[in-house]
Amino acid sequence: MVDDNDLSFLKKVSPEFGGKKYLIPPPLDCPDCRLRQRLAWRNLRNLYRTKSDKSGVDIVSNYAPDGKVKVYTTKEYYEDDATSYGRDFDFSRSFFPQFQELYFEVPKANLTNDDSCENADFFNGGRGVKNAYMSFGAVLSEDIYYCEGIRNSAKCYDCYRVNHGEICYECVYSSRLYNCYYCLKCSDCRGCYFSIDANGCHDCFGCVGLKNKQYYIYNQPQTKEEYEQFMAEFKFLPSRINEERQKLHELYLSVPQKAVDFVDAEDCSGEYIVHSKNVHDSYDIVGGENVRYGFALVDGVKDCMDITYFGINLERCYMCQSIATDCSNILFCSYVYNVAHNILYSIDIWKGWNSSDLFGCVGLGKKQYCILNKQYSKEEYFKLVPKIIGHMQQAGEWGQFFPYDLSPFGYNETEAMDYFPIKREEAIKLGAGWRDEDYGIKYDGPFYQPKEINFYDPKQNLNAQKEIDEALAGILQCEVSGKPFRLISQELVFYIEHGLPIPTKHPMVRFQERFKQRRGRILYDRKCGKCGTDIKTTFGPEAKNIVYCEKCYANDI
Repeated sequence: MVDDNDLSFLKKVSPEFGGKKYLIPPPLDCPDCRLRQRLAWRNLRNLYRTKSDKSGVDIVSNYAPDGKVKVYTTKEYYEDDATSYGRDFDFSRSFFPQFQELYFEVPKANLTNDDSCENADFFNGGRGVKNAYMSFGAVLSEDIYYCEGIRNSAKCYDCYRVNHGEICYECVYSSRLYNCYYCLKCSDCRGCYFSIDANGCHDCFGCVGLKNKQYYIYNQPQTKEEYEQFMAEFKFLPSRINEERQKLHELYLSVPQKAVDFVDAEDCSGEYIVHSKNVHDSYDIVGGENVRYGFALVDGVKDCMDITYFGINLERCYMCQSIATDCSNILFCSYVYNVAHNILYSIDIWKGWNSSDLFGCVGLGKKQYCILNKQYSKEEYFKLVPKIIGHMQQAGEWGQFFPYDLSPFGYNETEAMDYFPIKREEAIKLGAGWRDEDYGIKYDGPFYQPKEINFYDPKQNLNAQKEIDEALAGILQCEVSGKPFRLISQELVFYIEHGLPIPTKHPMVRFQERFKQRRGRILYDRKCGKCGTDIKTTFGPEAKNIVYCEKCYANDI
């Protein structure tokens, strides 16, 4: 349902040319369907070995090697002048088919990283990242492996949505952690293990909902000596890890939880909203103001609607995915970064800084007054764009996001599949593609069976180097999916240093397990478990948790 606030916003952000507003019509689909369509353009984690369509060199890319799009190395992409693919707008045809032809003609960078990334061939979707492997959607981080959504962090392994973390393993939705393992929704913690919703805690094990505590085990206080003895005797054996996770889950069910996870959120609705004001029907928002139907946005997002990823000083943006860093008036776009303004119906505008006044463009940077990648004068641009919008209005295209069939990815390659899982037949009905061919490792030989981690520790085994060499040369088999995978030296060193077991699950399976730990995107009607008042919560009716309203939760801690 579109309400008056939505209509007011659409009027506010509708572009103006020659003193005339070209009103954006109300969306035809519900917020979830709009989100799904945007997510169908976002493939972070599926990487393929392929070759540059320019030089033929071997590359890693999030575009499959099927020839659907032209893929260049990042260096080749930056050197390519995308205005050379510019073309006139044909008023005898609708806009989207013309844009599709341009989109598939303009080469793509093999990965959506800027040129600030270093030693990150198997990293996709970020900037300022150094030494990364099989990690995605990270910024300003170093030594991150098998992670996603990491910011300002270092030495993190198998983590999801962690900000300012250092030496972390299997941590999810957490911030400002140091030397923490198996933690969920924890902040300002140091030396914590198997903990949920801990804040300001040091040296805690198996705890839930603690604030500013030290030397606790299973929510019970210990002396310093008792705690240190417990930790000295604890071993990260797979069976013990499973046992501790089960204990933690049982304790989690006994400790009251907030209906929704808000921190310093004024007049907000949704889930995981932090330091925000007037943010509604939104999820994973940090530093938002006047936002509706937002998802996964951080660091200053103001007056935006239907925006998905990333944030960092955005204003007056609508119906976009992956917009970041000092952007304003971005409408119906995908992947626009780095000081961009007044961009409409464009994709991959991140080649350098300072782009503005673009319509229907692909792969440009540092450009202004371009339409379908063709350069115009300012006067020509402001004369032609209103005519194109009028043409799109007649065709029913104006106000619609890019159709599924324009996306270069199969539905099952994208984040749409994570949040809105469907079968192949349903995706085809939507007009989306589907990736049938598996380009993964093909292996039918013997599999390596990992040993206890002490076998690989030179301090405990004189033949450790032999064991290490065998482990790094071997192929492991996932105990869940059956897929083969390998270890890299950096992770094995980390496991040895911290006494962690070698994983027996494929990295993608491990990601899915972390992904399932997040709270959902649906608000349910429940009653506060203490005062009985009506509440909205992301804990569904089947959840066995004790759920409190905000007031009762605040009084309980």
